[in-house]
Amino acid sequence: FMKATQFTLFRMPFTAPYRRTSVALLLAEVAIIILHCLTPLCQRSLVDAANAGLIRRCVEYACLLGAMMLCSYGAGILAQWKYGNLSIALRQHLKSEVFRHLLQLPEDFLRSRGAGYFFNRVQNDIGHMVTFWASRGISLYVNFLELLLGMATLYFIDWRHVLLGIPFLCIQFLLCLAFRKRQYTYAGQMQESVATQRHLMQEYLERHVAVKTHTAVQSAGEKIEKGLADWGQLARKRLRLDMLFRICLQLPSWICLAIVLFMGIYDIHNGQGTLGDVWAKLALLRLLFTPAQALGGSLSQLEEARSASERLRELLDVPVETTETETDMPQSLSLKGDIHIQGLHFQHNTAERELFQGLDLHIPAGERLFITGPNGSGKSTLLSLFLRLYLPLQGSITIGGKNIQEFPLGAYRRRIGYLGQHPEFIPGTLRDNLLFGNQTCDDATILETMRRLGCQKLVENRSAGLDAMVTENAENFSGGERLRMALVREMLRDTDILLFDEAAAHLDLEGRREFYQLIQRLPADRTVIAVIHGTPDIPDAKVF
Repeated sequence: FMKATQFTLFRMPFTAPYRRTSVALLLAEVAIIILHCLTPLCQRSLVDAANAGLIRRCVEYACLLGAMMLCSYGAGILAQWKYGNLSIALRQHLKSEVFRHLLQLPEDFLRSRGAGYFFNRVQNDIGHMVTFWASRGISLYVNFLELLLGMATLYFIDWRHVLLGIPFLCIQFLLCLAFRKRQYTYAGQMQESVATQRHLMQEYLERHVAVKTHTAVQSAGEKIEKGLADWGQLARKRLRLDMLFRICLQLPSWICLAIVLFMGIYDIHNGQGTLGDVWAKLALLRLLFTPAQALGGSLSQLEEARSASERLRELLDVPVETTETETDMPQSLSLKGDIHIQGLHFQHNTAERELFQGLDLHIPAGERLFITGPNGSGKSTLLSLFLRLYLPLQGSITIGGKNIQEFPLGAYRRRIGYLGQHPEFIPGTLRDNLLFGNQTCDDATILETMRRLGCQKLVENRSAGLDAMVTENAENFSGGERLRMALVREMLRDTDILLFDEAAAHLDLEGRREFYQLIQRLPADRTVIAVIHGTPDIPDAKVF
């Protein structure tokens, strides 16, 4: 959907999910325009009747004018209601589609700038696009229609004033073209600056303990201030440009209104017009220039939205990992078999040399293998290659004699359990976290898995049992308890291969030894590969 031609600034609100709301919004705006065009004519008749002393006519026109104002107000309330609903629906759909796409992007692309950067960039870009749609997008059609109806009504009163207004409208159009390119440039630069600064602030706040303990508050603040100063300079430049543009846009309408006013006074003096005529002409000219100015005033938001949509298109054009849907996943896939790594070559995009140069490794089915080595030797990268987060330059990884690239990606990853240094938890109950991504197990299965792994104290030490609350990042649990929770969760997923990426790195020596012993006691039908620092220091441990 997001790659379809419908994903444009002007067509998006009229796609199937929003068409009814957008059409109702357009009809309400058209009703307001018609009422605005008829109002000057009614006002002219009211002024002429008052000058002629026709009291009854004055009352009739006053009542008609009041009814038109009430209808215009009601249509305006309806339009605001529809604008709000359209804004909510567009924001929900866009965020859902774009973030689904982000989650399917290759790992090396996400790491090129950091997931936080892309999150803030998408949030900012979607905000600009929805703001444009909700305040200006559909209004542009309405403003253009209002301009045409205003010209038609003014032609009905005096065609000469239409000819007078056209050159000034052309001047406004040329001004819009002159300012458009610079507004687009500034919009793109500011959006990039905002995304970068938000990401930087987010990173510092997430690592607030390290910032405080390293007494880096001052340097972090200075870095933030420098980025904000650059953003402020861009914002002031754009503000000056917008103010200059608005002044230039206003001048042609003032000049035209002044000319019409003097012409009207001249006609009244020569007995060729009435005060009502002059009032109606000025009102209609304002009606003519108001939508023209609105169209020009929308240029700034239009360029912001256009720049944001181009940035989103850049992300949407990045090829995603090919994964099957839940319904298309094969249910009988098995990864039980010997693992062979043959002639593996790999190099990160930003690295100057290959990390693996012809790596060979054989892991029998059901093996417990501990992989150790110095920092930067590629231990975690090897697990990423197993998970197909990266693709090797040469060589292959096979399971049961079949290259892992031949397995359907989603089904393949479902059969692999992964536990990193920082297990993720959600605010909720202990049961919610243990069944995260797996809703098929009952309480009896959970408790039996805990007992088998020797983790039953997770429940026994809490009066609420599986209903015990887990705070953000499970901070109300110890490091060892968090690790056991994550292990139980992976065991409940019924996987064939378990990968541990320095999962016990934050435990003390005794805690690590207990965890390594726990790995040794895992069911024999599962292959376990654990990346660790140092040696496991347990009997019969196989180390690579």
